[in-house]
Amino acid sequence: MQTIEQTDHHNTVVHAHDLTVALENVEPGVVVVHASGELDIRSADALRQCLDTAVRNATCLVVDLTEVTFLATAGLTCLIELSEAAARAKLPWALATDVRPVLRALEVTGCLDRMTVRPTRDAATKAVLPA
Repeated sequence: MQTIEQTDHHNTVVHAHDLTVALENVEPGVVVVHASGELDIRSADALRQCLDTAVRNATCLVVDLTEVTFLATAGLTCLIELSEAAARAKLPWALATDVRPVLRALEVTGCLDRMTVRPTRDAATKAVLPA
């Protein structure tokens, strides 16, 4: 089951099973999608929905997985789809995580070498903002 909460016109929170995803417009054009909990087959659609919205509305995107405790194949698929969509849209994006299970999943699949990954949300934001 998924519930969507519109906190204001800049922020949305989606709850799906053991995952919470927040879509936050931190400044004009800069969107942060923050996920916390377990990202698996039951919750991946909540992340995908927020990422699709972010790709359509952002000029820079940060995906914050610093509070994700489990990353399954469905979650990896979301990130790969995001990478492809961002490339088509010429959207700079970065992933924020220092969580070992998430990093390990990215490493084993080869995604770590193909994505901009930083240990914190601030570092990821700096990586995508124009110089």
